[in-house]
Amino acid sequence: MSRKDREALSKNLQPIRDEAEASDHGVIRASGSLVHQLSYLPGCNIRVAKSLAALGKTFSEITQMSKSDLLAVHGVGEKTAKTLYEFFNQSTA
Repeated sequence: MSRKDREALSKNLQPIRDEAEASDHGVIRASGSLVHQLSYLPGCNIRVAKSLAALGKTFSEITQMSKSDLLAVHGVGEKTAKTLYEFFNQSTA
């Protein structure tokens, strides 16, 4: 395999490597599509999205979390928890 091929392969594998998150219990893999969905939410950067995805909940379950549940997630502060909670609970009418 040429150097150019190895570099291209490494570049293509990097997003997969980036999805691996270290936790106190070892390495867990967050769903890439869930991380990307969450990262589009207001106030939710990629680090917070990965922490939320690492909970093992579905998107729907995450949207049902209380503000105190959101605050318990690593990387989520008061402002982010408030922003996400209000976004999840806004009226659609």
